[in-house]
Amino acid sequence: MENLVSVITTTYNHEDVLKDCIIGVLSQNNNLIKEYFIADDSSTDNTKAIIEQYNEQYDHIIKPIYRQNNLGVLKNFYDVLLRCSGKYIACISGDDYWIDNSKLQRQVDFLEKHNEYSLIATNYVMCFKDKDYYKIAYADEGQKEIYTTDIIVSNQIAIQTVLFRRAPLTKLPSIYNGEDTQLILYLSTVGKILLDTQSVTAVYNSSVDGLANRHKTYRQKVSNLIVKVKKAEMWNEYFDNQFEESITTLRQNISKNIVQMAIKKVDIKNILIHSYQLRYFKLN
Repeated sequence: MENLVSVITTTYNHEDVLKDCIIGVLSQNNNLIKEYFIADDSSTDNTKAIIEQYNEQYDHIIKPIYRQNNLGVLKNFYDVLLRCSGKYIACISGDDYWIDNSKLQRQVDFLEKHNEYSLIATNYVMCFKDKDYYKIAYADEGQKEIYTTDIIVSNQIAIQTVLFRRAPLTKLPSIYNGEDTQLILYLSTVGKILLDTQSVTAVYNSSVDGLANRHKTYRQKVSNLIVKVKKAEMWNEYFDNQFEESITTLRQNISKNIVQMAIKKVDIKNILIHSYQLRYFKLN
């Protein structure tokens, strides 16, 4: 088996960590990799120089993309996704990295033998650099199937651990905007999804996201939760409202989160408004 996998790395100002990401990809069975896209979203640091360094050594695999203007995370990823030509696709952000050199081999072997699956994913390590703290994302529950209903309520699939089939992407809905969870949600409707919690293949660097989240205001956090419900409802409509029960569960979970945040802020108005809105009304 050769030239089966397209690998995607999107990056922006990752000069401190990008080498680990690239090395993790190149440490895989290179015969499997048809193309390795590294898309630099107009970085202002030395990210481009690092890509050029590795491209000189691996120009038969690496396909660099240097954006003249910053597209943003979603547009950058979506553009590269559409360029892939491999039978399978794997993704790893420039600030994350793979730690299992046989990741691609095992996942390709599995999908080659099980045509009913559209995606396979694994466990991973969460790295909180600002706290110098690491933990395994999920308890060891062996291999388990993940369903569309699970993903709507709470997505357990980390994009940096997956391998998925490219063929279904020819029918990606027009509402898809490049988000990881939306892609995984769509793939769950065209085939089975397996999560192998025994296998730990990647490190996810959560320090940047965690810092950004801490700097968000209370109202921004509430707004983001409401948007999450709106997006789920939009996809449910696309699927002819097959997942109303899961949408209801999501609304209830989001409502509880908002109420808990509002209590901390002693915000009685938002406790009443958001609880009522999310529990009893479909958001427009």
